[in-house]
Amino acid sequence: MRNLAALFFLLSVLWLALSGVYKPLMLGLGLGSVLFTLWMSKRMDVLGVAHGAELSAWRLPLFWAWLAWQVALSCVHVARLVFVPSRISPRVLRVPVQQASDVGRVTYANSITLTPGTVSLVLNRSELCIHALDQQAEDELRREGMGAKVHWLERGRR
Repeated sequence: MRNLAALFFLLSVLWLALSGVYKPLMLGLGLGSVLFTLWMSKRMDVLGVAHGAELSAWRLPLFWAWLAWQVALSCVHVARLVFVPSRISPRVLRVPVQQASDVGRVTYANSITLTPGTVSLVLNRSELCIHALDQQAEDELRREGMGAKVHWLERGRR
């Protein structure tokens, strides 16, 4: 029940923040979509099974803020590449995956895909295949800063 309440709170806050419209009809549609998501999560029996404490942890908002900053930095980098296309040198690379849980591995892969200039291609238990636009993006991925941050989110320390 605690996981259900935490998910309701997180989804509601996210919906309110992203919609920006607070008229009765929109609030009702938002509530309906949150309740539908909760019902589906309960029916599929996925809530609390694989997610553990990450769902309500204090680390999650910190991770989101850090990821938003990484996305902003990558946007600037990709914008610079657009103006100097000769620096674009696409490559596919493999990086090790340190995360222990499926949720951690998927969070890592999705975080890389959300960051402009990189796309996760194939994910398995031990490594992740990634497409990067240039050498700088590859260097960032090889430093494993994002992997360490997701590991910190998953385990609590790193």
